[in-house]
Amino acid sequence: MTNDVTQLHSKISSDAVISVANQENSMRAKFQGTVEGTNCSLHNVLYVPEVSKNLLSVPALTSTGAKVIFADDDVRVIKDDEVILEGQKTRNGLFEIKLGRDQAHLASENTNVIWHKKMAHLSEANLEKLSKMSTGMTWNKNQSIPSCEICLKAKATRVPFGKNRTKAQHHLQILHADVCGPFSEISWNGYRYFLSVLDDKTHYAAAFLLKSKSEVKDRLIDYITKIENKWERKVKTLRMDNGGEFVVEELKNFCNKKGIETDYSPPYTPQFNSYAERLNRTLLDKTRALLCDSGLKKEMWSEALLVATYLLNRSPTTALGDTTPAEMWFKRKPNLSRLQIFGSTAYAKNLKHLKKLDDRAKKFIFVGYATNAYRLWDEKKREIRGRWGKMTRW
Repeated sequence: MTNDVTQLHSKISSDAVISVANQENSMRAKFQGTVEGTNCSLHNVLYVPEVSKNLLSVPALTSTGAKVIFADDDVRVIKDDEVILEGQKTRNGLFEIKLGRDQAHLASENTNVIWHKKMAHLSEANLEKLSKMSTGMTWNKNQSIPSCEICLKAKATRVPFGKNRTKAQHHLQILHADVCGPFSEISWNGYRYFLSVLDDKTHYAAAFLLKSKSEVKDRLIDYITKIENKWERKVKTLRMDNGGEFVVEELKNFCNKKGIETDYSPPYTPQFNSYAERLNRTLLDKTRALLCDSGLKKEMWSEALLVATYLLNRSPTTALGDTTPAEMWFKRKPNLSRLQIFGSTAYAKNLKHLKKLDDRAKKFIFVGYATNAYRLWDEKKREIRGRWGKMTRW
């Protein structure tokens, strides 16, 4: 058993229930997979978030034909006359085995798989394109990405783009907006919807978390004001469906004063707002993939969605050819060197005044990006902390 989902490869879902020593409580596994060591591979390893330490079963080892030999202060696992695992006795009397391989070593084995996970399960073809359209990314043409179960589970039906509609000639000329929700699972911080906004020319997307649809008008007004000031250019057209959250007087008055044309799609014709519809489905695909691969609870969908949006803007799209939405928007190639796998374990420097023997770092779960910082989830306190990259170790 392991409490670190990033150690698992070839994961599949698991509903195994593990009884604890007192027989009164139990723990449930979320995934089952393989852990790679230097000299061996451990199969059928269960991911159990509640377990305090990673555990290795002696009967499971001997069932494969291996021999487990305990001495006073060490242990060896032998198979086919070769030592495949070794360990030392700790102060509490347990034997600690080192597999001899960490995430950095795994990355050097198949960097393409690591980038596949970092980019929310972007396709192999698009990853190869992205390596030429960005900085800070390494791609090995001699490595391939094996069939990915997460991709199959997360994929949804695509909505075709609308045809015969005016296309923007410059950024901010046309914005597409749509609302998705309510989600059956309320996020850990109380959100039930999200608003997505897509720039027609650059395909740059923005997503805003909402607790109710009544927030839509304020979010749109704030965002339009912000990007107009940033680019010193005016939004010309705002395309939306005719949902009640968009057909409100405050938003209409704002658009009239700004000279923004409001283009509402007819009732029951989502294909007229297909850019926004497709964006939402793509974001949901990536959100599902991130949650499934990380093993985090569904309540973390809000964090996964923001990461999905961040990564989508840095991913190739057919509409733009050899560039990304982020490059079109910011006028520079995206730097991917700071990307991490969603849900991976992070150790951040403890900023509190510490005694000499106190831990210098605290364990978190990586759940997103902020300006020059990472968003880290403190599972026990149920709160997000921001930490500068220089203060975080993986």
